Order: sequence, then C-alpha cells, then structure tokens
Amino acid sequence: MNQAEKCHQIEACAGLYIDGFKAFRRQTQDASCAFVLTHYHGDHYNGLPRNGNYEGPAHIHCTPVTAALLRTIHGVDDALVVEHAYGETWTFSSSSLSTNDSSSTSTSALHKESACTVDDADADVIADITFYDANHCPGAALVFIHLRASGLCHLHTGDMRYHPKMKTYPLLKAAVEDQTLDLVYLDTTYGHPNYEFIPQEDAVESIATQVSDILNHDTTVENSQSSKSCSKGEDGETGNNTTTLVLLSSYSIGKEKVLWEASIRSKQMVYVTDKKFKMLHCCLEEPNCNNDNDNDDDVEAFRQIIHRCTTDVTTSDLHVIPMGVAGELWPYFRPNFNECAKYAHALNHKRYQRVVAIVPTGWADGSKWNKKNAISTRTVDLNKIGLTLTDSNNSNDDAATIDVEIRLVGYSEHSAFSELRSFVQYLKPRKVIPTVFSNEKDFAAIEHRFRDLIDFKRATQLFVNSIKNNLTPANTKGTQSVMNSKHPNDVTELPKNGKVETTCLSSQDNSVIVIDCDESETDSIICTEKKQKVNWWSDTDLTTLTAMGFDESRARWALSMAHTVAQAIETILADNSAPTSTHACQESSNVSSSSVQNNVKHASANAIKEKGITHYFSPKKK
Repeated sequence: MNQAEKCHQIEACAGLYIDGFKAFRRQTQDASCAFVLTHYHGDHYNGLPRNGNYEGPAHIHCTPVTAALLRTIHGVDDALVVEHAYGETWTFSSSSLSTNDSSSTSTSALHKESACTVDDADADVIADITFYDANHCPGAALVFIHLRASGLCHLHTGDMRYHPKMKTYPLLKAAVEDQTLDLVYLDTTYGHPNYEFIPQEDAVESIATQVSDILNHDTTVENSQSSKSCSKGEDGETGNNTTTLVLLSSYSIGKEKVLWEASIRSKQMVYVTDKKFKMLHCCLEEPNCNNDNDNDDDVEAFRQIIHRCTTDVTTSDLHVIPMGVAGELWPYFRPNFNECAKYAHALNHKRYQRVVAIVPTGWADGSKWNKKNAISTRTVDLNKIGLTLTDSNNSNDDAATIDVEIRLVGYSEHSAFSELRSFVQYLKPRKVIPTVFSNEKDFAAIEHRFRDLIDFKRATQLFVNSIKNNLTPANTKGTQSVMNSKHPNDVTELPKNGKVETTCLSSQDNSVIVIDCDESETDSIICTEKKQKVNWWSDTDLTTLTAMGFDESRARWALSMAHTVAQAIETILADNSAPTSTHACQESSNVSSSSVQNNVKHASANAIKEKGITHYFSPKKK
C-alpha cells in the first residue's frame, strides 16, 4: 500500500485514518482521532510501534482477529485496541472517540431508511463505520463509511480479493442502489490489464492436487521399494517414507485456504514455526458462520487451520516457508534453488532427495518471463554451495545432490484486474482513488483505467456545481444557486425533462440573466444563456477563472467564446486545442455562439474523460 496521505485520509471525515500509522504518525497522539487497521500485514501497520511502545492515545479499530494479532504479536496495549465484528456499525464523533460497546450496533438492526438518520443526541457524530469481510486474509476488512452530514458514503477496501458475495453486504448494497457511494479507495495491487489469474477456488484446487500427487505418489513408490528391500524404517519415521519435501510459500498471515486444502488432500500435517503457529492461533477469533453471506469453507479454513498444523518438524513433509525464500518475485521471478536445498539439508531427521517449492502468487502470470519459467528445475550440488554431509544423512555419492523444483501458481489474495473492474462497475462511485501505485504518473494511469466505470454524470455535475459554488460575491459580484437538501454538493437535481432554470447576477451590470441547464447525451451539463450579450465579461470574471487555477490565456480565449463563466469553463474542458498565448483569444472572437454551444455539448464529457481536470490548469507557482 502506498504511504501517500490521500490513500489513508478519508475525505470529509477529518480525524479518521485508514492504515495511516506512518503517514499520520503525529495524529496517533490525538485522542480525538481514530485509526483503522484493515488487516495485519506489514505495509498496512507500517509505522505502528511494537512491544508496548505504542502509547496512543488514539485508539486502533479493527476486527477480532486483527485485534488478537495486535495484542499477541505486536504487543499493543489492550486498552488501545477496539475490535468490531463484521457487520457491526460503530460511530466516529467530532468531540470524542466512541469506543465502548454502546456505540456499536448490529448492521441487521440498521434498516436502509434508518441508516442515514441523524438523532439530536448524535449531533456530534461524523460518520457511521462498518467492517465487511475483504476476502484477503484472516481478519481483513472492507471499511464502509457513511457520512452523517451529507448522506454520502465512502468505501476503503484495504487489501481485498473481490468475491460476488460483496454485492450482498447490506449497507454497501443500499448505497449502490441509492447512488450515494461517493469515493472508493481501491486496492490496485494488480491494477493493470496484464494481471489476470484463475479464480481463487480453482487455484486452491490446483495447488492441493499438486501437493497430494507429489507426496502420495512419492510415498507409494518409496513403500514399494522399501517392501522389496525389507526396510524397517531406520530413520524412525512415523509411517511416512517419502524422500520428497514440499515447501509452500506464505506470508506471516494469509494463504490459510491453501494450507488447509493441501493438508486435507495430502493427509499430512503442515509444519510451521512457533511464531507462525502463534499467529494462526489468533485465527480462532474468526467468527462462526452465522451469516448467509459468509463463505463457510473459508471461515472453516481460518478457524480450523491451527488443528492441521504442527511445530514438530519430524512429523511432516509439507512445510511452510516465508515468501521470498524460494525466489524473488519482482520485477520478474528469480528462483532460489540453493536456498531451498539448504532448507532441506538442514533437516537432519531425514535425507530428502527432492524438494518441490510451490509459490502461490498473483505475479505468476504477470509477465511472459514468469509464464515461461513457471516451473524451474535444477540439481544442486551441496558441496558447491559450501554444505557438507553429516554421518546421519550421508549414504552414497548421490546424497551430495538435491533435485530442486520451483513452481509458480497464479493464486492471489488480491483482486485480478478484471475483478477490480467488475467491482467498480457494480459500485458505480463518483471517483476511484488507487491505493497501490509506484508514483503519481502511475496513479493517474491506474485511475484512468477505471474512469469509464464511474458515475460520470454525478462526477461532472458535482464539478460544475462546485464551480458555481465558488463564484462567490467577492469574486463575481454575486451568484445565486439552488441547493439540494438531500445531496448538499449538488446545486439542483435535473427534472425529468432534463432542463432546469436558475438565475445568476451578471458580473458586469448586476442584471438578472436566466440560464438553461441542459443534460446532454454525454451526461455533461450544458449551460447556455437565453439572451446573448456583447462584451459581457470583465476583468473580475478573468480573475475568477485564474483564481481557480486556469491558465490566463486559456481563460481569456474561453471567455471570448462563451457567454457565462460556467460556459467558459466548459469550453476550456471541451477543447483540446485551447490556445496558450494571449493572441489566441482575439483570433477566436468571431466564432459564432451556436458553434461554441455545439462544441461544448458534444466534446466536454469526452475531454474530461480523456484528460484529467488538472491538465487545463496553469502550473502552481513555487
């Protein structure tokens, strides 16, 4: 997750921060602020001190599993951690932080109509917040935020793997139906069309089948050979004669579905380190399957995986290793055969002749190189990498080598690009804010890939209305607008006939001008005067546009083409060839009114889609 402030600070909800311990470190010392930790992965709790060194007083809100990990693994004081189950709603206030149980109510008790009701007793409440399952790792949450003042809603996905069940989350579903979902802070780990992989369930099935085939087949062959030579299991093995070791790459928390299914299918326990075992024990906090929207198999895997794990290395040929041990994934996969061989060699209880490392990752199909090298093999000479055989595991010359095979499998707990687009298409927000990007250019490119899926009508209307709202008496000698009580950001709702009349005072002589606002086929809002006025604009109008950030030469040109300030703005946004010199406005002064209106009507929406608004602004002065 990127550490830019815009990824962690929620618009119109000052004091609420999502995974922002590094970006907003100082705010953790403010008791009126609230921090949400979506899940326990390092790039999200980055900046949160360990071992009792987090002093707050800002509280950390999270799910029960994440809360258990914070207390047990991270060493955060229990008094500073507030847990909320999936589907429960809690409130964030401007005066003080609501942390007791009385501030949390079950989502089932919140009806669609009452979810936006503001009681007098809750006048200081800024937002109602609800966690939903993010289908990422145990305890991972989507954060749904309902703003009391405006009635609008935001969604912060943290890290997520899209699942159709997300369409059934009650409050999210209601916001989509009511068209009140404003911003989506989207996990864009795979925000490029190159990143496509098979459905998660298919990937789990594939990995489990591979593990089962490797271990069970190898055991069958070994038992057959053992029977012929009348071997008695000299190594003290517990009925397992395989000489193949399977390594599964995993994060500190995550990929439990893979571990669970591989263990069941191979009839083997999964060896994990003491620390990993301790972390998996926290997954017992995962709630029971008491909601029709829950994925029962996933919850079962999260809750029961601890019972399929062991810390006794001698009882399993299926081991979990950290991501990166079997090879580096970025910028392309580079297998580490020697490290896998060293791991197997260090297990003195058994002499392994073969190691198969499986790396479940969304990067598996991220490049032609990775696809071509999805399976890599090498025979590692232990002597050449500085390892010597001990008496306990030395038998012949062949023992000096280990066959290593490393496999990439397209499994991820982040959404594929097509899944992201499906989710955004369903949500239809006003704007998508990517939370994973390399730089600002990458941010703009990712945002552009979802621009065709947003509610462009709302986005355009809000932009135009914000411009009208900015035309204050101080800048334009007065502007009147009609405010919408349901959506304060909207000046007015267009009636069914697509037209509305509003009045504004002329900036030149304060005479009243009636303006028709038409909704065009391109979902943009076209404002035209009923009566044309010659030389209508003044230096005040020019100042208004330049104060908004538009280049002065563009502003002069647009004002000479248009008949209102709002139309001038639309003209700039619609015309990609708008001049940058002061002479251009003189050349354009004779263009007819009808051609201007036609140009605005048919080009404005596409221009805004193709280029960001800031493209038309003059650079900020340093």
